Amino acid sequence: MQTDRSDCAICGKALPAWRAATSVVCESPICAFRFAAIPAHEKCLICTRPVPPLLRAARHCGGARCRHVLLVERPTAALREARATILATAPAYQEQAAAAQGLTAAAGRSYALSVIPKNPDRVTRLPARRRREFEVHLRKKLAGARQRLSVGAAPSLAAVAPPEEEPLTPRRRAELAILGAGCGACRGNCCRGGGDHAYHGEDSMARYLLRHPGREDDAVIADYLGHVPSRTMSTGCIYQESGGCSLPRDMRADICNQFFCDGLNEIRFLYGDGRPVRAFFVHYDGTMLHGGQFVEIAEVAD
Repeated sequence: MQTDRSDCAICGKALPAWRAATSVVCESPICAFRFAAIPAHEKCLICTRPVPPLLRAARHCGGARCRHVLLVERPTAALREARATILATAPAYQEQAAAAQGLTAAAGRSYALSVIPKNPDRVTRLPARRRREFEVHLRKKLAGARQRLSVGAAPSLAAVAPPEEEPLTPRRRAELAILGAGCGACRGNCCRGGGDHAYHGEDSMARYLLRHPGREDDAVIADYLGHVPSRTMSTGCIYQESGGCSLPRDMRADICNQFFCDGLNEIRFLYGDGRPVRAFFVHYDGTMLHGGQFVEIAEVAD
């Protein structure tokens, strides 16, 4: 049984381990009778223990394990199953889209399939309130970063010294461009969580201080506020404008430069064998596939 407790759900008597593994009541016939009389809608969906009156709408007993299974594990598994079901239909969807574009079936299949979300938000004028709240957040994290650096507490390795990139070959530039095309088609769905903090923490502030020694707090804040656009996505990151992120890449939080969604991870390592840098980006909104773009990036030498 998936439960945090090992006592009888009726009388409270401690249950032997072998009994707790298969039942929530002791061997008493009275307890068994009283438990069977409890309506199903008054029992936890996970461990079957009686649910306190205040938790009956939530359908769990309140135990940490039951809450996690019901609110996290099961919804996550359902989403994965739904996505897997949709992915199984994606190749046929791609073939139909290729035919509509006048491509042969073989030509259509030569485009790597990438199933991505799509940000539905609109671009609106940035409220002054959001800018103020962002400044408050930056100053707090900047103060924390200075405190950590003053006592020798180094930020994360990525924040201190990002590894130097290898010289970009035409092939590598094309690979990065196809990933950027996917982000553009998605309109930054993963950036929606950036809100009025843009994922900035003490690490990203420490990185900026280490790269700009002697920079005063007001100057650092001005550097970051100077890139905040006047119009941003209505509920997204404060730097998220119609053309993408307005903040230079070397000023972004580490996660912004390191994160790839499932759709991009499905294609980002496919081009090492010399195949054409092509992708078919199709959107999945949680229930169905829609849209679709065939994108090819040419390798251009310096």
